[in-house]
Amino acid sequence: MRIGFIVNEVEKEHNSYSTTHMALCANRRGHEIYYMGVGDLACYSSGMMGAHARRLLPEKKFRTAATLLEHLVKTEQVGITASDLDVIMLRNDPAEDIEKRPWAQNAGLIFGQMAVKQGVIVLNDPTSLSNAMNKMYFQYFPEKVRPMSII
Repeated sequence: MRIGFIVNEVEKEHNSYSTTHMALCANRRGHEIYYMGVGDLACYSSGMMGAHARRLLPEKKFRTAATLLEHLVKTEQVGITASDLDVIMLRNDPAEDIEKRPWAQNAGLIFGQMAVKQGVIVLNDPTSLSNAMNKMYFQYFPEKVRPMSII
């Protein structure tokens, strides 16, 4: 399986992040891994969503999350389209980009929404993530389970 991970910035990933551990587990199970920062995402003239991704081939097995990341940042980027992937994992945190990269806040969500339209499985659902970015999201919950609050 070809699994794409969208993160804020590949170079700023840490070996303690859950995304890195998911990628390590997927690598150990023989999956092909693609890492993309939101700044690596692209919309091609064909209308396809894509990215300049760093690919980890399943033949190369990593013992630790640290060695996976060390290898990853040295890996040359390859051009891909969203449809080249079987699954895309939206793992970027829009809150990290509020001040210095406001353009990047919604880039992963928009990419994910477009990829879904192109038939790619996207986890975490980009539309649900988009809805949950605001405190008013709780208003969608039934009153029984909604926390008593003033927004």
